[in-house]
Amino acid sequence: MKNTVVIGQLHFKKNDMIGAVVKTRNIYYGLLEKHGEKLISYVDIWGGKKRIAIVFAEVFKAFKKCENVILVTSAIKGSYVSYVRLLQKIFKRRVIYIPIGVRISGRIANDSKARKRLSFCSAILPESKQNCCELQSLGFPEVYLLRNFKSVKTLGRSYDSLHHNMTVMSFCTFSRVTKEKGITDAIIAISRAQELVSNIRFELHIYGGIDPDYKEEFESLLKKYFFVVYEGSVNSEDAVLTLEKHDVLLFPTRFPDEGIPGTIIDAFAAGIPTISSKWLYFDEIFEDHKTALGYEYLNVDSLVDTIIYATKNIDELINIGRNGQKEYEKYDSSAVLPVLEKQLL
Repeated sequence: MKNTVVIGQLHFKKNDMIGAVVKTRNIYYGLLEKHGEKLISYVDIWGGKKRIAIVFAEVFKAFKKCENVILVTSAIKGSYVSYVRLLQKIFKRRVIYIPIGVRISGRIANDSKARKRLSFCSAILPESKQNCCELQSLGFPEVYLLRNFKSVKTLGRSYDSLHHNMTVMSFCTFSRVTKEKGITDAIIAISRAQELVSNIRFELHIYGGIDPDYKEEFESLLKKYFFVVYEGSVNSEDAVLTLEKHDVLLFPTRFPDEGIPGTIIDAFAAGIPTISSKWLYFDEIFEDHKTALGYEYLNVDSLVDTIIYATKNIDELINIGRNGQKEYEKYDSSAVLPVLEKQLL
């Protein structure tokens, strides 16, 4: 393989649980581990306008040196994309565009200028099957599914903690702490479910960085509900070990553009069963009652019912944890990275 640069938000100075950062790091580290630092380099675009001059200089050097350019971003326009497009015209490099999340096809479907802006890409690698089909229908010929992925050395066995005589059930969320991620829904649902379940005491452990716009509301909820514990942020490398300490992962996203989240892949690897809202891409990653328990999107009543159902169906929860661990194989770096490597010179 020829010299390759990964351009995206890497933010090495902080242990972020932000999906864009984790995904970009996984791509960079995955290639670095296999091919070494002589062939694999990076440009960190974290910092926005404050670092734009430095980043532009680094990107220019990367284009001079590298035949392969991997652009990992949610942007379809703006300074960085325009600059990469300009340099591609000058240096004629192979540019692989890996979009963060699943919004790309919807954003360019009715925007011919946006589609033209992305025409410089040699290939586009979305994380969703639906996105692949939509982009191909919009006239992009080189579109390939690149699942979100992780590299987990040791798989967990969270499902071993589940049993019929358990008196405490430990739930957790593992995402940015925002209203859009359903944190308020999770707290309210656990509280309401607890009123109807007397034989098991519920705990809710919340991991992730707190969104400044949500901080006041979240701190108020922490004071009101004694069963909620805020655990702070966790290094993504420790995600599986952290999730393994708990019994059930809640994924109550309200985010309309939620993609294929890395947290779910971590949950598969940890063997922890997931209760998830049925957002748009639920069926791409889960099979209801086999690899997760799903509830109606944006419906807290449905979440309450599903939590209660889980307490009455422990054997099913155990099987969901085990099945999820088998499902993880599709999202391991060893299965996914070759898709990207095939696109590189």
